[in-house]
Amino acid sequence: MPTNDVKSRNRILIIVAWIIAAAVLVTALVYFNFIEKDADKSHVLAVGDKVPDFSVSTYNGDGGDYVFSQTPENVEVTVINFWATWCGPCVMELPDFVKLQKKYSDKIKTVAIHGDYIDEDVSAFINKQGWDGVLFAQDETKQFTVKNNYGITESFEDTLYNLFGGTGPLPMTVIIDSDGVITFRRIGSIDYKSLEDAVLNALNN
Repeated sequence: MPTNDVKSRNRILIIVAWIIAAAVLVTALVYFNFIEKDADKSHVLAVGDKVPDFSVSTYNGDGGDYVFSQTPENVEVTVINFWATWCGPCVMELPDFVKLQKKYSDKIKTVAIHGDYIDEDVSAFINKQGWDGVLFAQDETKQFTVKNNYGITESFEDTLYNLFGGTGPLPMTVIIDSDGVITFRRIGSIDYKSLEDAVLNALNN
């Protein structure tokens, strides 16, 4: 029969094994619920981040693609509005972006990027509204190369909306200064005064 010392040693080994198993389980839960999720979102841009060069297909203007560069020519601030024809709040606030573009036409470039889901003729919808001055483009999955939160350069495919941190429904507004740095982001609708204040803040950076 096992001696008391053997029994005691066996109990200790069982306890140690349970402790190790629990530690492994906790580590796995933390990794898959927090660390891995952070890694998945490590390329999402935030206020203060530099925007990588990108291009989008346009609906108006001179045709072709709109190319954003970190060193834009003759533009101090880029205003990006993510919208869609099927988004009521988006359509309601777009006249404010038209008004803003006309007022600061020599200093800003306003680009309205339609969401990747399309349920009607976007070009016809835009023409019907008569929104002059704003450049309209189409979001789609693109290849990007950015530095993630850990300073590591990575390449990935995503939509611009997701890249700029879009969550939930449209609209979303992003403002980028002349250095290509995001100075403002608003998920949801924005009123004209808040929009103008954000633009002026970027111009004064």
